[in-house]
Amino acid sequence: MRAKDGHADETTVDIGTPAQRVKVIVDTGSYELWVNPQCDRSADPALCRTYGHYNPQLSSTATENRTRPFSAVYGTGAAKGRYYVDSVGIGSMSSSYVLVPVAR
Repeated sequence: MRAKDGHADETTVDIGTPAQRVKVIVDTGSYELWVNPQCDRSADPALCRTYGHYNPQLSSTATENRTRPFSAVYGTGAAKGRYYVDSVGIGSMSSSYVLVPVAR
């Protein structure tokens, strides 16, 4: 994990089978780590596009959690989407049953 310009911590996670590598910003003030921001709405679209995307349809282990949609509201914006359950790895650690919020 590393700080980006002193404002955010970012790390790389592997999601799905086969693994899809995605960079994420770790928000220590939130209980959710979501992926696939809408880069055209980002404060820095070019930087946002370098983070990669997770596509649940390309993972043989992904299942959509249909019980509720994903929604996160922040002081400067919001994200909405769906939850998926899939395998997630960070460094040498991995888990096969993780709820992954995927923005749309």
